[in-house]
Amino acid sequence: MGSKWTDEQLLAIETRDSNLLVAAAAGSGKTTVLVERIIRRITDKDDPCDIDSLLVVTFTNAAASEMKERIGDAIGKRIEIEPENHFLQRQLVLLNKANITTIHSFCLNIIRNNIHLIDLDPGFRVGDTTEVELLKKEAVEETLDYFYEEGSLEFLNLVESYASGKGDNKIEEIIDRVYRFSVSSPFPKKWLNDKLNMLEIDSDFDFSSSQWGEIIIKDIKRTYKSYLDEAREILKLLEIEGFPEKYISVFNDMVNICLEVLSSEATGDMASILGEVKLPALSGKCPVEYVKVAASEFKKEFTAGIKKTIGVLSKDENSIREEINNSFPLMRSLVAIVSRFMDVFSEKKRERAIIDFNDIEHFALNILTVYEDGKVIASKAAHEYRDRFTEILVDEYQDSNYVQEYILSTISRENPGNRFMVGDVKQSIYRFRQAKPEIFLDKYNRYLECTGEECEGSLSGKKILLYKNFRSRDEVLSGVNYIFERIMTEDVGELSYTEKERLNVGADYEDFEIEGFEAGGKIELSLIEDIKDETEEDDVDKTTLEAKYVAQKIKSMVDTENPFKVLKKNNETGKREYVNARFKDFVILLRSTKNTAEIFEEELTLAGVPCFSDTGGGYFETVEIKTIISLLKVIDNPFQDIPLLAILKSPIFSFTPEDMIDLRLAEKGYFYECLKSLSINESDIGLKCRNVLAKIDRWKLKGKNTPIDEFLWYLYEDTGYYSYLGVLPKAHQRQANLRVLFERAREFMATSFKGIFSFVNFIDKLRISSGDMSGAKTLSENEDVVRIMSIHKSKGLEFPVCICSGFGKKFNQQDFRESVLLHQDLGFGPDIVDLSKRIKYKSTIKEAIKTKLQIELKSEEMRILYVAFTRAKEKLIITGTVKKIDDKINAWSSLKEGEGLSEAKVLSSSSYLDLLAPIVLSNEHTCNFPFKVNVIRKGEVILKDKEVLEVGEVVTSSLQSLSPDYETEKIDEINKRLSFKYTYEYLSKVPSKLSVTEAKRIINAVDEDALNLTQSYVLKTPNFLKDEKRITSAERGTLMHFMMQKVDLNEEVTLDSLKARLEKLVKEEFITREEGENIYLKGVYKFFKSSLGRRMIAAKRVLREVPFHIEVPVGYVYEEYSASDESIAIQGIIDCFFEEEDGIVLIDYKTDYVTEENIDEIYERYRVQISLYSLAIEKLTGKKVKEKYIYLLGKGIELKYS
Repeated sequence: MGSKWTDEQLLAIETRDSNLLVAAAAGSGKTTVLVERIIRRITDKDDPCDIDSLLVVTFTNAAASEMKERIGDAIGKRIEIEPENHFLQRQLVLLNKANITTIHSFCLNIIRNNIHLIDLDPGFRVGDTTEVELLKKEAVEETLDYFYEEGSLEFLNLVESYASGKGDNKIEEIIDRVYRFSVSSPFPKKWLNDKLNMLEIDSDFDFSSSQWGEIIIKDIKRTYKSYLDEAREILKLLEIEGFPEKYISVFNDMVNICLEVLSSEATGDMASILGEVKLPALSGKCPVEYVKVAASEFKKEFTAGIKKTIGVLSKDENSIREEINNSFPLMRSLVAIVSRFMDVFSEKKRERAIIDFNDIEHFALNILTVYEDGKVIASKAAHEYRDRFTEILVDEYQDSNYVQEYILSTISRENPGNRFMVGDVKQSIYRFRQAKPEIFLDKYNRYLECTGEECEGSLSGKKILLYKNFRSRDEVLSGVNYIFERIMTEDVGELSYTEKERLNVGADYEDFEIEGFEAGGKIELSLIEDIKDETEEDDVDKTTLEAKYVAQKIKSMVDTENPFKVLKKNNETGKREYVNARFKDFVILLRSTKNTAEIFEEELTLAGVPCFSDTGGGYFETVEIKTIISLLKVIDNPFQDIPLLAILKSPIFSFTPEDMIDLRLAEKGYFYECLKSLSINESDIGLKCRNVLAKIDRWKLKGKNTPIDEFLWYLYEDTGYYSYLGVLPKAHQRQANLRVLFERAREFMATSFKGIFSFVNFIDKLRISSGDMSGAKTLSENEDVVRIMSIHKSKGLEFPVCICSGFGKKFNQQDFRESVLLHQDLGFGPDIVDLSKRIKYKSTIKEAIKTKLQIELKSEEMRILYVAFTRAKEKLIITGTVKKIDDKINAWSSLKEGEGLSEAKVLSSSSYLDLLAPIVLSNEHTCNFPFKVNVIRKGEVILKDKEVLEVGEVVTSSLQSLSPDYETEKIDEINKRLSFKYTYEYLSKVPSKLSVTEAKRIINAVDEDALNLTQSYVLKTPNFLKDEKRITSAERGTLMHFMMQKVDLNEEVTLDSLKARLEKLVKEEFITREEGENIYLKGVYKFFKSSLGRRMIAAKRVLREVPFHIEVPVGYVYEEYSASDESIAIQGIIDCFFEEEDGIVLIDYKTDYVTEENIDEIYERYRVQISLYSLAIEKLTGKKVKEKYIYLLGKGIELKYS
């Protein structure tokens, strides 16, 4: 962005003596502006203030830490210029106790400093989320017990109306939902009662003039305004093309119907108009086929729309009043239940001296407010905070909720105001957490826009627009503007995307264009054909298909002769230059990562694209976590068949299918009884059963007397399961997942619950309440990998290349199916249940609330779309799968050039593609259009994918269910079939491909015990509990090889040149600083000064890190199959070989520990490997390898093979 401030930024930094709202678009430098404002505020020559007299509110701890760090750096730079400035030095000291904090931390401060004003134990703590959920569960059950005991008719009707099945789960869910919704209001019980009172209506209640009726009328008018525009357009075509009068007449009728509906102000009038509509059939000779089709399709849509509208308007005023009167007692009962639940829940938390996150804000608000003459006013404590803070600065203001807004307004001054609020309402994407963009929008619409002198004189509130984007290329911004100007309005979008809201280019890319390639390029919209292939037995699903395409796309932009270029700063010169894109420059953004990110991760990995996905889910579904949880459940209560079967089949006990059959046939009862029954046998299965029973007893006894975290680690060790995971694929991830569970056990120890049962319940509740947890994070975020993340997690980040995928998926509208809908302003929207007739239907109020919620949903989805698009710096790619792609493209291409979607079309959209594709496809051929459309056929993706597929061996075994009634003959027949021996079975045990290391191991017949995966192993102290993490010998060896590859052979090799080269590799993030410190440069230097090293430098051709793939006779590796004429593939990477006049010299670097005693052993250890490398070189080059060496870098010793 540079050091020069724009005029608008300067205004945001310097404007004082008024509440100030800064609408800062994506990439506009809002954090930099906020920091500069703080610095100038505390260093103001005329009116300086201490840093601790400012309250700076952020919404995450990370943001608060970053803000403190930035302010500290800025103060430090000022001190360098003015070293004698004692005031600045004082600010640096005060910074540690400055109020730069999250809203929750600030509220906790209010509570601790005013604990005497509320009924709370001074020793309170913030409860663990799951501990709180368990208490909530208890409170709900006790509350329902109370009402069941009371047995009122209203309560019993509520239960019968909304419960499902025999349990109370559905009622409990409704109570929880209403509770969570209500506590987002400053005064929850008041909100409940106010919204209940909305349902207490008089006999003269007029629905059309109510809040609910206005919403339905407005929605109908929105729909018929869209119909009117379309009907008029088609009518013009019909007249131009000379269609028969019948066509003209029908469309004139449609236009008139729309006009009548639009002029109506009551639902009854609309119902009367539409109830009389009878449109005749379209008939007569049609001169233009496509116009005929358009007219026919629109008439169908219009007729269906009328039918739908009549359904909404089918009830008259009396019927609607009856609905509301019938729902009132049910909602009164619900409010009574939720109110009592609040009291019971609060008491349970008070008994344990804990509070939850909602309590933090509400206790703070209770301290800051008092009731006086029936009104809520600021308390004495609030006035003290007003006097204390010179200015209150709020970051990410668009994500505030009503409670937070009330707290901050209570401690703020008025006339002149002292609040500075910065955010972007177009990035408000947390409505599901009860964030209310309406708070921002209210001020945005009320405050006077400040553009310089025009700001003077306005004391109530001012706004400044920062819409210059310093992040993205013009092509990205043009595309974002083009889309949002055509879909986002005040009614559907909650903000009109006008000229003022446009993103303006602030980043400088033009000066760095390079002749010969197009930097950045247009936004790409790739529509991928989703069609069922009946000829394929294992047809790929649409997510897999899209993931394959994305993997291919990334590879084509990285691993090609002409890779995509991105602009980067050269750390040595300080200048910006174009470099080849690396995998780390790419991000894949998904609306939701659940059940999707793992598919993308798998497909990218298969395609050779390294990737990283912190999915935020899937943890509890991993095999290792399910196994350990099952084990804990069995130790707590072994009479649980499913967990018991799970651990018996697991590597902990390794029961075979035959063992399981024996178990099932032993007894008809619980499997635990079957274990006991078989344990008396002297057979192998009897021995296994005795072992299981003995271990369960031992673990049960140990668990009673051991804290759960220690017990869990004891189980990892005693079962050998942790060690077993260490030799499986993704070993680090699997073991890390167990460590995360161990940390959860530690957290559980801090709660008021104890024991194995409570911990298992704790984990189950955590899974249910949180949906799932993230798996352990085992990869550094600086790795050269493609990131896969949700759009929500990407907020605040930026990437050179952004791929937005899954845009063909339908929006999630699951919440609209709830029995009772909730809205902040409109209150309760219940289903109507006629218990006598046993029927249920949506109330008219529910239809109104659903309509309002759908508008808010689409507004939120548009903002999420905006966040996704504005992450891209240089290239934006959008992908989505489409069924019946040709028909869909035709339907999407119906807009006029430059036209946007009507509000009705936006509301009826079911996916992001429905919002984007019509605008893009209808304008594709417009001059300077910022989008490029790719239509991708399924066959293209599959064909490319097959080019990189490798055949592997997949072995799966599962036990779905076992019945004691199976006939022995059938079991024998199954066993007979399963025992079939393939004639050439010996070759099936030979892998199709081996690495050189594997081949060497087999030929050298390494000790077979090293391959035993089920051996028991007692763990030492795990690495993650040690004070520091050390780089392993294997990792150090890899680093040495990497350095040998990166030495520049065109310059003189000295220790200084090697140090400089290493420093450059660290700066360019090829390796970390710690890794660099583990490279033994003297060993590298010694090699290049040796005779062998000097020969390599002088050679006419040197090749390093050369991958190869060759075939050799299977007998070359497996001596027992030497008679076979089959072959086996060998693959590997050769460290180095160089060519001299009379042949090739092979060198392989080694970092083994060397002594005089083991040097001969090392020589023999690598003989096979060197022989294979030599064979590979001769096959690859057709030239003779004349000399073969291994070079021991640690000692500087070269060993030559004959």
